[in-house]
Amino acid sequence: MAESTSIRIIVKKGCYTEQTSTRGLATRGWDGALRYRQGNRSTLMIAVEVGVSQADESLRAAISWSVCALHSPLGIATSIREGGRVKMPEMLYYPSVQAADDAFHDAEEEFRRQLTKSPYGSLVRDLVTWYGRVRQVILETYRSPDESTVPETLLKPSQSFVIVEDGEFVGDQVPPNLREVVLGDCIPSHILSGEEIYGTSVCFFRREWFDDTLQD
Repeated sequence: MAESTSIRIIVKKGCYTEQTSTRGLATRGWDGALRYRQGNRSTLMIAVEVGVSQADESLRAAISWSVCALHSPLGIATSIREGGRVKMPEMLYYPSVQAADDAFHDAEEEFRRQLTKSPYGSLVRDLVTWYGRVRQVILETYRSPDESTVPETLLKPSQSFVIVEDGEFVGDQVPPNLREVVLGDCIPSHILSGEEIYGTSVCFFRREWFDDTLQD
């Protein structure tokens, strides 16, 4: 691999292409990404979108934008469908941004504690159900059919896997490389030499694989 001393793979969360707010809300962005960095330049390789009780078309539109407009070779969308909530959260108001940040941090810590005991929820705080018990999790992969695809194209998934069904993990049979993720999805093709290297299968769900295999 050329120029190996200056090459590394990074995983980036909360990357946005347009405006953001203090709470990270954004348009035309992705929830997470694997980017290839060489010096001061980084290239989006795999974009990730996660939707909680989000409409299927909305989630497809978000991941399609990353693939077609931002030219990510691979897009991965995870749809999380939750069960019913006994009591829905109401709009909360805070006297300052700092107060809102503190409340957000406290709620996040409380939810983390609950998840260690009940990984699939529900998440309840002050007798209010913020997230219902996870009913189903579906993971889908997306690719652009060709380089001429317009940015507004609404793609169809190339693959779909059920990870959780009825609040139980059922993803034991999902292949570690999702049957399609290869090294060429993680590193720009001009860096690699030979189809054999480009097509090397990636253990997508193991961060250790990336650390051990792709370190300088």
